[in-house]
Amino acid sequence: MDDDRLSFQLEVVVLGAEGLKSVPANKIVYCTIEVEGEGKLQTEHVEASNPVWNTQGDFTLIHPLPVVKLKLYVESAGMLSLEDKELGKVTLHLNPLSSQIAEWHQMTVPKNSSDHDLKIKVICRMENPQNMKYCGYLYAMGKAAWKKWKKRYHVVYEVADKLYALCSYKEKKEKKVDNNESILLDGYFIDYIEADKAQQMVGTQLKGGHYFFSATKEGDTALFATDDEKECRAWVAALYKATGQSHKPTPQTSTNRNNTNKPTSNNVCTKNTTSAVKR
Repeated sequence: MDDDRLSFQLEVVVLGAEGLKSVPANKIVYCTIEVEGEGKLQTEHVEASNPVWNTQGDFTLIHPLPVVKLKLYVESAGMLSLEDKELGKVTLHLNPLSSQIAEWHQMTVPKNSSDHDLKIKVICRMENPQNMKYCGYLYAMGKAAWKKWKKRYHVVYEVADKLYALCSYKEKKEKKVDNNESILLDGYFIDYIEADKAQQMVGTQLKGGHYFFSATKEGDTALFATDDEKECRAWVAALYKATGQSHKPTPQTSTNRNNTNKPTSNNVCTKNTTSAVKR
């Protein structure tokens, strides 16, 4: 399935840094912004006494899990120096529900550096595509895809008029997107399934997930689970709409309540979940 049917717009704005003590005030510093597999740019050059930039980088992605790397440098003073000195770095792992407000991030500094409290202030704003209907983390295992029970990031999106797909993603670490799996939802039947029946279905102890549902089509059954009951219901509702099936799934009256430690989760997004950012 072509991943170019999804297109995310990512803005990365580097606002400034604080806690810089290891270089003289008149030295020139700058930052680099790199989105894995999508390119690299750098901020303006400013004096260390006032490390403020407000530099924006715009990236077009076909992947919902970008990795953003930020590095702070000081310009080399010597004419014979080949490289500028790295003062600190931080890696941000984003998804469509990541915070879209300005945040300070602690930077990792070189050993023996005096910049123990070095931080960088960044805004990361991710605008979701119109054809993405739902997204978040799901445990999944099936025959056509997801052959190992594992927690993956999934997206429901419209690939053509009223034709929807469910696709899983790994973090993008290079230009080519590898190891993504998907199914077309047309013809699948979505329904809740109790935990004990889910275990019987796979014939082994499932590690991870408390609330289960399945997708079945002509002998191919995929099993899914979440850690949160409301999240499970939201996923079933989204997939029910995507399949167009006539039967509306009804939550089981007796769900698995043996495990009282049921963590909550907010890793689900709906169509057009974007926020205005004031800069």
